[in-house]
Amino acid sequence: MGHHQAAPMVALAKPKVLVEENFMQLKKDPERVSEENRRLGEMLREVASNGESAVAASELIRRNLAEQMAMTLTRDPSFKAALVSALSGRILELSPTRDIN
Repeated sequence: MGHHQAAPMVALAKPKVLVEENFMQLKKDPERVSEENRRLGEMLREVASNGESAVAASELIRRNLAEQMAMTLTRDPSFKAALVSALSGRILELSPTRDIN
């Protein structure tokens, strides 16, 4: 079991770096960060005023964070190229013409 626990820690190390880089890039545009923070604050106030659960608030925060990360990643040309390459390769692997013969 110890090996199973160590592997996820290693696997999580790279995404953590991506998240840190994303936030570093977001810090370069204070106006955008301010707008995102304002939107997040509005969402949290809405959740509180409606008496919704902390789970709902957590979901809003996760969704907002995912949107911020996606916007940052899609601005990176090398990420776009790698994504297109990966998707194209996967589509070719799943192509029906390869499975017929």
